[in-house]
Amino acid sequence: MRRLAVSPSARAFPPFLPSATAAYYAAAHPVKYLLTLIGAPHLPPYQTQEPQLGIVERVTIAFLQRYLENRSGALATMLAAGRITGVASIG
Repeated sequence: MRRLAVSPSARAFPPFLPSATAAYYAAAHPVKYLLTLIGAPHLPPYQTQEPQLGIVERVTIAFLQRYLENRSGALATMLAAGRITGVASIG
């Protein structure tokens, strides 16, 4: 099973949310990716906060294109979209 986890890195309420994502990711078998939104709170990156919302959208679409549609180049697109210095990292 392929997995994409997304985690804002700012402490949130309840405070276990970033660590819960990290635990889920650690327990998952490859193939897996963790998109970290550096300094982002819990909900705004999924609702209105730019540039994080756009990053989540681009990474998610490329992930689905790679693993559901088997599109060539989608993995490179996903990794590039998730590597924004000071904003997001993916691994």
